[in-house]
Amino acid sequence: MTVELKPCGTRSANVRHLRHDEKPCEACRQANLANFAEARSAYSRARSRARQTLRDEHRPEFDELIEAEYRRRKPGEKSNILHQRAMEILSKRHPDRFAVLLAAERAREAATPTPTPKES
Repeated sequence: MTVELKPCGTRSANVRHLRHDEKPCEACRQANLANFAEARSAYSRARSRARQTLRDEHRPEFDELIEAEYRRRKPGEKSNILHQRAMEILSKRHPDRFAVLLAAERAREAATPTPTPKES
């Protein structure tokens, strides 16, 4: 049984370099970095959607939190930072529900195919 090796410039080839105690080539290193960047982005999107759902489920509590954040607002502090902080507090107040929502969103993110870049 012959296994076809992935060419350099892929995450698989990066792993192969490491498995053979080699320093990954630049193309493999870049592919690995891109893979991690996409994974972080996917997690960030899932976390954001989970927090938004939690906010919608606990709207009165969120409204109180955001009102408190606006009262503590520092001069020049942007409102989107206040919203992010209020949603983070809400997710910490309801960790079990947030964990369920996040798991569902991560599964949804994993099931969504990522577009492949077009070659020029």
